[in-house]
Amino acid sequence: MQFTIIYTFVLTSFFAMVASFHIYPQAVVVNLICCFAAAFFGYRGFTRSALLLCCINMLAMVFSSMLNDPSQLSLKAALVFACCVMFFGIALGCSKDTDNDKKANC
Repeated sequence: MQFTIIYTFVLTSFFAMVASFHIYPQAVVVNLICCFAAAFFGYRGFTRSALLLCCINMLAMVFSSMLNDPSQLSLKAALVFACCVMFFGIALGCSKDTDNDKKANC
């Protein structure tokens, strides 16, 4: 069940990334929501899935034509905040995995 949810987020994020390049630039907002999902999955210990989702989201944000518009400062600020939350969530999940591995080996 958990992997179904993760795969759904990964596929949604991938299709939003492809759409945000030139077809529908507003799809980058879907990637903004998926950033928080990546943070949650990373915090829960699904590090590889979270990093894949993180890579897709970062590609969508970097190559989105909507972010080149100078009037979109609030969206840029929201994306920076979402990226910080995403990377901190994944980092906290990695440290929890390491602690659990140390406890299991003792």
